[in-house]
Amino acid sequence: MALSANAPAPPSAPSPFSDDEVKVIDYIAGRILAGEGSGAADPDTISRATGVAPDSIRAIDPGRLRRGVLERLAAPSKEEPSGCSLEGSLTGADEEKMAIYRADKARDHLEFNDWTAPDFILPVTSGGEMALSDLAGRPVALAFVSGHCSHSLEILRRISALRTGMDLGEMAIVGVYVNSGSPEDVHAWTQYLNIDFPLLVAETPEIADRYGFHTVPSIYLIDGSRKVRSLLVGEKGRDELAAALAGLSGMAARQASSRGAIGLTD
Repeated sequence: MALSANAPAPPSAPSPFSDDEVKVIDYIAGRILAGEGSGAADPDTISRATGVAPDSIRAIDPGRLRRGVLERLAAPSKEEPSGCSLEGSLTGADEEKMAIYRADKARDHLEFNDWTAPDFILPVTSGGEMALSDLAGRPVALAFVSGHCSHSLEILRRISALRTGMDLGEMAIVGVYVNSGSPEDVHAWTQYLNIDFPLLVAETPEIADRYGFHTVPSIYLIDGSRKVRSLLVGEKGRDELAAALAGLSGMAARQASSRGAIGLTD
């Protein structure tokens, strides 16, 4: 018997894994694909990235977990977002959200000629406030992130590790949590991350409108005259981040040298 063109599609087979198991499997597989290896499988780290309780993660049968990760890695290749929307994960997102993501990714590594970074004053998780203009004269790597996004967590950790191991001169690194709750909320989970640079909090997405992004993480590389030089969109590996930070630091050094050569230093 012929099937009608309007006949409903047959139901797909149910997943053999629970929702929590799928979150953990996706996280571990994603880290392996990003070159982080299975060392990313620490229950507390996974819990912060996925929202699954550490005890629930420890209760997952290792054999099931291994099977799920292997199946995930062997699955047919498809578009894997390297970032999140301001509202949540893009895993399984509809076409409208993916179109917005692709438009943001098309700006990855975009270079700017004469755009002054919008100033702002935002609360800092450790207390007080900070303005971008407080950093006048210094190059700034400004990383916009969100608490619901595992890619944001990874980018902050990589930047922090690079900052420890690289000579970045006077460069300031600033993280800004967007649409992630209050400063107290953000401090509650970031205080354990050992991030050694300021973390600011923008409770609403208004700052995203001013900077023109919809995807986190988005990193704006800003020179000492507050001109935006380039933009990185999505999670980046260590080498790519190191090259971007070194490039901004080197540009700042050359600018300082030029000012000194023509007698413009203080």
